[in-house]
Amino acid sequence: MVKSIVKMNGFETPEKAKKETKKRIKWLYKVDEPAHRLLAGRMEDCIDYRKQIGEKIGQPCNSRACFLCNKDLREKIVDEYVELIDGDPRDYMLMTIIPYQLWFKHHELDDFNLSRVKREFREQLKSAGFQGPIIGMFEMDFHTPDEVWGPHFHLILPYTDRNQRAYKNYQNMKNWSDAIEFAPHISHRPFHHERIKEGETTEVVSYIHKMMPRERTHYMDKDGKPNSRPRRLKDRLFADSLVKIDQWSYATLRIFWDKKGRW
Repeated sequence: MVKSIVKMNGFETPEKAKKETKKRIKWLYKVDEPAHRLLAGRMEDCIDYRKQIGEKIGQPCNSRACFLCNKDLREKIVDEYVELIDGDPRDYMLMTIIPYQLWFKHHELDDFNLSRVKREFREQLKSAGFQGPIIGMFEMDFHTPDEVWGPHFHLILPYTDRNQRAYKNYQNMKNWSDAIEFAPHISHRPFHHERIKEGETTEVVSYIHKMMPRERTHYMDKDGKPNSRPRRLKDRLFADSLVKIDQWSYATLRIFWDKKGRW
């Protein structure tokens, strides 16, 4: 039996989602620029829409910057993907690909073109020989102390011999070390994958659907080994990332390749 995301430990309640959305509105208004104020106003209208009883006037904002709307979306789509995966007798894996050549400084955020990046990424997956279905999402984290945005992809796909070969093919397609020099504090790990454990499919599908940029701080642990920890973005960085995410639909953020190799 498929475990629904609403039964998952830690899944946000409507009250927590509303509280988080209000925090985002607050940060947007603090920046006090036209794009930030406009997004904050739409999210306020979204909260007001949800307060209405009976026949409602208006509609949700459906912004990927809105935590309430993301909660609605995750409740709808995560269970559908979990059913697809659990209905397949094959094992599945979570694969993360970090193309360091796409990393950039914060002042370049407005110019980042996700549609172009996705087109190139899809062609690379095809050339490597991956087999669907593939369910994936685009994410960005802000890495400190190097202060760079790190675009990356999380993919869920069958754990097959063919995809293992494709994984190696993809690794050999280019020199993935080329663009890491400007981020010396970051451990170079452009690829990693692991088999999804039985009973954890819902958690993994939910994980790749966070749709929330974070700060990732890099440091040396007590044994002198490189490590990192995620935490919430703050101030201007957080507000700017919300405005950027608002430009993208779920379809833009998503990677989906069916069993027949169709995007």
